[in-house]
Amino acid sequence: MDGKTHTAQVKPYSNTSIEEDKVKVYDTGNVKPYNVDWLIFIQTKTNKILIFKNNPISDKNVYVFNISSLLYEIE
Repeated sequence: MDGKTHTAQVKPYSNTSIEEDKVKVYDTGNVKPYNVDWLIFIQTKTNKILIFKNNPISDKNVYVFNISSLLYEIE
């Protein structure tokens, strides 16, 4: 993209919630840190895709991101 190669980890998810400019992504399988540029989440029932910069506020039990980390939302 724009002459730069980005790396990504693709994971499933079931739903999200937004609270105080924070996005929580639920049921993503293994929640752990990844050494990639982007975290990409795909809702398998609807094929909705969320692409975040890999800078979660939390990666313990559930991923939590600042809303500003959401790069793309594809439906």
